[in-house]
Amino acid sequence: MRTEILSIDVARERGAMMIFEEKYGDTVRLLNIGESTELCGGTHVKATGDIGLFKIVSEQGIAAGVRRILATTGAASLAYVQSLEAGLKRAAQAAKSNPDQLVEKVEKIVSNERKLQRQIDDLQRKLATGGGGDKLTS
Repeated sequence: MRTEILSIDVARERGAMMIFEEKYGDTVRLLNIGESTELCGGTHVKATGDIGLFKIVSEQGIAAGVRRILATTGAASLAYVQSLEAGLKRAAQAAKSNPDQLVEKVEKIVSNERKLQRQIDDLQRKLATGGGGDKLTS
């Protein structure tokens, strides 16, 4: 990664991407990361390893060909991951499962729920058409 501080006009001449309709001053920070050349007003580190844990929280399209990524770093990332793990443990407890088997357990629960719903639908159809009068014998 290479960072330069230069005029907005020079940055434009070098093909810097200017996105999010941000307002730029006369002097800008130009970042060259691999093939990407972009303007950025954010805080940066000398090496990406200085950031620590980096967790993408969400992403969305904001314009044609442009995505916005929301992420956390460092201690905030650790807190986010710990929160996800706590939710996973609660979900596993509710499903009477272990976190590592939760996906299979939920798939089984959903499959059973679909079967039960089909049975309910069939019984309601039978009742609506008068076909639910099977005699019980004792």
